[in-house]
Amino acid sequence: MDRKTKGVPLFPTLQLQRRWSGEGQRVPMLCRREFHGFNPFAGREDDPAELEVIVAAHNTDLCIVGLVGIVDPPRKEIPSVVDICRRAGIRVFMVTGDFALTAAAMRTYLNGLLARIAW
Repeated sequence: MDRKTKGVPLFPTLQLQRRWSGEGQRVPMLCRREFHGFNPFAGREDDPAELEVIVAAHNTDLCIVGLVGIVDPPRKEIPSVVDICRRAGIRVFMVTGDFALTAAAMRTYLNGLLARIAW
């Protein structure tokens, strides 16, 4: 643990995130925050709108605990489905909400199978 951040050092963590994302993995960062003497969420569990405001207000000074790399390869049916769509005259696009490096890695992976994915 890094004494300044009291958690995982930031720079190596970001390097690892970039490496794993570049390999096509989804990489959520795990963080925590301690509350000393009070719990800002106590008694508000049944009010989603108020909880959202409280979470936004306290989503600072987080301590990085680690990263999780999730391998989620494209489904094996993709090439045949895309082929069927293309033969039917349907243009195929890749749409994703992934981190840019993850999306780029997945496109590179699929490029061999789907040579003309439009971005």
